[in-house]
Amino acid sequence: MSEYLLRCQGKEYETKIRLHKEMNYNMIRLWTGCVTDDEFYDYCDKYGIMVWNDFWLYVAYNDVAQPEAFKANALDKVRRLRNHPSIAIWCGANETHPAPDLDNYLREMIAKEDNNDRMYKSCSNQDGLSGSGWWGNQPPRHHFETSGSNLAFNTPAYPYGIDHGYGMRTEIGTATFPTFESIKEFIPEKDWWPLPTDEQLKNDDDNVWNKHFFGKEASNANPVNYKNSVNTQYGESSGLEEFCEKAQMLNLEVMKGMYEAWNDKMWNDAAGLLIWMSHPAYPSFVWQTYDYYYDPTGAYWGAKKACEPLHIQWNASNNNIKVINTTAKDLKGAIAKAAIYNLNGKEVPAYGQTKQVDVAASNIAEAFSLNFNPFNLAYGKKAVASSSTGASKSASMVTDGGAGSRWESAYSDPQWIYIDLGKEEKIEKVILKWEAACAKKYELQVSNDAQEWKTVYANKDGRGGTEQIELKPVTARYVKLAGISRATQFGYSLFEFEIYGEKPKEIEELTPLHFIKLELTDAKGNLISENFYWRNGVRDLDYTLLNTLPEVALSCRLVDKSMSDGKMNIAVKNNSETVAFANRVRLVNKATQKRILPIIMSDNYVTLMPGEEKVITMEATPELLKGGVSVLVKQYGKAEKNKLDIAD
Repeated sequence: MSEYLLRCQGKEYETKIRLHKEMNYNMIRLWTGCVTDDEFYDYCDKYGIMVWNDFWLYVAYNDVAQPEAFKANALDKVRRLRNHPSIAIWCGANETHPAPDLDNYLREMIAKEDNNDRMYKSCSNQDGLSGSGWWGNQPPRHHFETSGSNLAFNTPAYPYGIDHGYGMRTEIGTATFPTFESIKEFIPEKDWWPLPTDEQLKNDDDNVWNKHFFGKEASNANPVNYKNSVNTQYGESSGLEEFCEKAQMLNLEVMKGMYEAWNDKMWNDAAGLLIWMSHPAYPSFVWQTYDYYYDPTGAYWGAKKACEPLHIQWNASNNNIKVINTTAKDLKGAIAKAAIYNLNGKEVPAYGQTKQVDVAASNIAEAFSLNFNPFNLAYGKKAVASSSTGASKSASMVTDGGAGSRWESAYSDPQWIYIDLGKEEKIEKVILKWEAACAKKYELQVSNDAQEWKTVYANKDGRGGTEQIELKPVTARYVKLAGISRATQFGYSLFEFEIYGEKPKEIEELTPLHFIKLELTDAKGNLISENFYWRNGVRDLDYTLLNTLPEVALSCRLVDKSMSDGKMNIAVKNNSETVAFANRVRLVNKATQKRILPIIMSDNYVTLMPGEEKVITMEATPELLKGGVSVLVKQYGKAEKNKLDIAD
């Protein structure tokens, strides 16, 4: 829907379509065909945005009240809009199939009236599509490991496990808090804080938060989980402004991870992704990229980054670095680089990698895998098991360094898995990272020939989780986990089997929370793509140490401007010796102090390493800049400051 009171007209459609283009989107789904204004299609034509065009059936479980009137309206819609090149698909119904008579009419009418050169789909999420959902926030690792496809409930069911079925997804989304400045526009100050309790979010009808879809009205967005995710991952907040800032980090990470999970499997079980929703028709806390006032949320920046045509990315599950090429031109001789930084902003070269990579048109290529634990003797070594439940749960998964991949045995006792270290090594510690299906009783054994085994540890009351087992130093080539009895009805399921000896003194250890900075350059050294992540290698998804970062000396300078065109380039620099995390830049009018919105920017929430400078391009309607503008910069967790005034 364009706007909840249908007040969107004329050139305002260009703003909405331009923002989609800036996110590198190439298709918009008109859910239940809710926009028929010519201007919408005109601007989609102009910006090269394809349209998935639904008809008006939210669900088709019930008969249409006036089938002939529906058919007449459908015929009129097709005849009026069919010459727009942006229309790619006509769709009969949302998540259901129209009644046979109506379905057949739509199919035949479109074939006749629209030259039979556009696809008609009866249903928005079936018949070769991969279902709908999720609609609530999930961490990036989850999306890399779990398709969330509801094809498992089809008849016949999709024949693979939960890590397959990505396919073409026409609905997936997340709750998305707007910025604090926008929330002030529609939530009364007396209701700002505290946020509704979990019980209120689940059951309360009569509160202002629920009226804006942070409550039971949007229960499938799981607002309880969203609130708790912000609080547990980034720390409890003392007020609404602090919560909103932390929420933008969650928005960015979740949205980027969603798209990057599909990128990771492009043309190998994954074909495309349409989110629910990209555009807000109402001031809301769910399902949006920019908000009702056109202020981009973290989700906007996550989508913009992940959907860029040439893209470098990190897999949060297995630590692979891949390059994505969705263009029609081969990429040859590119250089993929990963630099790893400690929390203080110091680069730790031992963990980074650089490699040349070629990527064919409309394809992906793995550059390398990051090893965040070089002390682990088992990393990348051969693993052998008594059984496994499939290739995606094979023995090799316990030595890949990934947080999500795992070995799973047959559902019987006994079972075993061993690691071949390649040569005899001094062993002092073993770490077992169990999935829920752990061992109740097991032994650790060592050998030099994989024939004769010696038991060096026994556990008769296994509790799962992460087990750190200190051993009396022993020298061996092979280390075996011998499962005697399972703790569940399932098999033995192990994420990682880590083995340690003496730590090399020349390798510096990472701080638990650290940063991954990726760069992709072409054969001439020109930057093509860059990406940035934060990671906790000890406690997954715990980013609370970000709150301990010191304030840095940030500066802004005007690179150039053309106020008559509404364009300017601003350089933001970190002049300190520590990291400047997630700096948000925004413009306000000097005369009115109102936000400059809508605005097109190249980047935001940028992290700068010591001495680093980044140029951000900005474009707004010239009228909004009359009287001059102030450039406000807010470092994560610190007060916002006016860093630069620009005259008109």
